[in-house]
Parts: sequence; structure tokens; C-alpha cells
Amino acid sequence: MTLQPCPHCGKFGTLHRSRSRNFKERLVKFFLPYKIYRCSECGWRGYIYIGFTEKFFGKTETRKKIAKWKIYSFVILLLILLVLTYRYFDEVGTTLAPIVKEILQRGE
Repeated sequence: MTLQPCPHCGKFGTLHRSRSRNFKERLVKFFLPYKIYRCSECGWRGYIYIGFTEKFFGKTETRKKIAKWKIYSFVILLLILLVLTYRYFDEVGTTLAPIVKEILQRGE
């Protein structure tokens, strides 16, 4: 239960999470910062905006841990891609280097 008021009847403490019923609701829940709620008093069922930070990083207590984990994994992935790119161009070689040198010399 949440302490938000029901958008339909306005009572507090009557909202609870509801499961997705169809593919459209699953898509909305997965891609957008909305969750599906139901009111136990009036029976209203619909989406409530939860915010992008809660959607992608969770509640306040776990947000910092998850954010650090995502940042570290992104940096590690970026470093791996840079190393693989360097090794690829080192082994294969490229004809781009002489062209870039020529363009840079023209600009001076």
C-alpha cells in the first residue's frame, strides 16, 4: 500500500500495486516511469508516475549502491571496448592514418 491518494476517489492508503494484464501494460511498465496501481475502495485501476530516478535506480536506500554498480560496469565496458578497438587497429592496420596526417598537414 502507498500513502498516495487515489486519483479517482481521493482516499489515502487504499492504493496497492497491480499486475500487468496484457502486452501493452507490460511495455508501459518496462519502458516508461509508471507503475500500475489499484484502489481497494473504488476499484480504480491505472498508472501512476513514479519518476525516472526510481524507475532506473530504485528506492532511495538502494539507489546509491545500484548507481555505483551501473557506473562501474559502464566504465569497465568502455575500457574493454577501447582495448579491443586498439588491438583491432594495431593488428589489422588501417589506411586511414596517412589520410588523417595529410589533412592535418594541410590545415597548418
